[in-house]
Amino acid sequence: MLILAAITFLYVDPQLSNSSPSYDPVSRTCVAGTNTAFPNLAAACAAATPGATIFIRGATYNEPLVPRKSGTPGNYITFKNYNSELVYLAFPGAHSPAIDISGCSYVIIDGLRVEDKNTYWLMAEDSHFDIVQNCVFKHSPATGTRGNVEFVQSDHNSLLNNVIEDGQDNFTFIESDHNLAQGNTVTQARHSIFGIRCGSYNMIRSNFFSNPGQKIGEIYDCGRDTHMVSNSFNSTAHNVIEDNIFALTSTWHTVAGGNGIQYAGQKGIIRRNIFYDCNVGIGMQVYDDEARYNTGNRIYNNDFYSNVGPGIATWPGAANNIYLNNILFGNRGCIENCTVPTPGQIVYRASMAGEDLFMNNDLFFQTLGQPVMEEEFESGHSVAEFTDSFPGVLLNTHQDDPQFANAPGHDFHLQPTSPMIDTGAFLTATTAAGNGTNVGVLDASYFQDGLGIPGMAGDEIQLGGQSQIARITHVDYAGNILTVDRPLRWQKGQPLSLPFSGRAPDIGAFEYPSN
Repeated sequence: MLILAAITFLYVDPQLSNSSPSYDPVSRTCVAGTNTAFPNLAAACAAATPGATIFIRGATYNEPLVPRKSGTPGNYITFKNYNSELVYLAFPGAHSPAIDISGCSYVIIDGLRVEDKNTYWLMAEDSHFDIVQNCVFKHSPATGTRGNVEFVQSDHNSLLNNVIEDGQDNFTFIESDHNLAQGNTVTQARHSIFGIRCGSYNMIRSNFFSNPGQKIGEIYDCGRDTHMVSNSFNSTAHNVIEDNIFALTSTWHTVAGGNGIQYAGQKGIIRRNIFYDCNVGIGMQVYDDEARYNTGNRIYNNDFYSNVGPGIATWPGAANNIYLNNILFGNRGCIENCTVPTPGQIVYRASMAGEDLFMNNDLFFQTLGQPVMEEEFESGHSVAEFTDSFPGVLLNTHQDDPQFANAPGHDFHLQPTSPMIDTGAFLTATTAAGNGTNVGVLDASYFQDGLGIPGMAGDEIQLGGQSQIARITHVDYAGNILTVDRPLRWQKGQPLSLPFSGRAPDIGAFEYPSN
């Protein structure tokens, strides 16, 4: 049972010379008002208690925002700009952030701006159930692999609807679990746009990412280059990357740089994302020491279009990863170190036998039968040639123009005549006939149950041949059992997927709305 504290409104107004219990926010005087106000952030932080909202008046503050106390469940302490006034934090402390919520939980930072080129952004260490939303972070002086909006050993936090621009590793989750980054616009970084390092059950969804300076996302374990926590390997699991746009990375004449995602996680889900004008869409990499384990991932229903190199590049040692229902169209390969356009949609190093599975993907450059599979530093191969050399790696591959609505204009919805409609594979199938709310499936790793993230719901699912939709409330990954919110009835081997329209799921990021 939540115990709700009394709601308290406090104000910070730098026009005041002293704190006052009789502040009027309309007149900004301390004569006949009924509110408590403070002349600086430090005094307000010291006074704030659970349930308080601290409204900060528009100004530039040359001091950091450092909350002193935590809120409680249902009683957040909120620091927010007053109405639409612009609040700038410009704290020129040496390697100190303008906002530091370390050690605090149940705190909301809302509508603040950190834009001074000499000011670091936000630090959250040992911070839990905090929310950072509607803020603007620009022009950080950070260097190396230091994050700018940085969560370290911090769980159940949310980063929502922020603008984050021109930093160094613009936001990172380090040894942090059950966190959400949603609805953010994140651009320009001197290293990467975002990172997840030795953190699990995090979700990156519905963001716009662009980084002409280098790569966008990096997901891997904590090794020599991660200094804030101890080394931790095989510890970056069950993260979900969905519904994002990855656009415009730097051009590197190799598949090792300028990735939309540089990935080396375990048992993750990458789905319904758009990758265009990157150097490489996804680089599934394996190297010492932070990227040793790249296994058990499910990459499905993504669109890769017009990337400078291939849509997907994979290295030896990336194993048990399944690529399903993706569209790779018009990407430009990486023979001769990616310096000339070639038809390669997928680039691999050495043999792929016995490692990953590519099933029901559309691989198309310009015409049917082109060498869309390329061995890096070697030569390209058609689907037929590759299948002869590596049987069982490419299954049911499509080679069609997907007929996007307007690919050059970055509208990747399908036209009504698209051959991708109703030709997608179902994600899995039931293991035995049954009924109820516990559905046994062949592979539960395609699905998520909310990941323990505050306010996040599990996936909706639909059985083939049925119109009923049910929502997942729990995924038993070890037992391959989906628990849903309403009773279902199913037959053995009945196909199952996310909700779809028509006879079967579509290929690509957008389901066509069939009648």
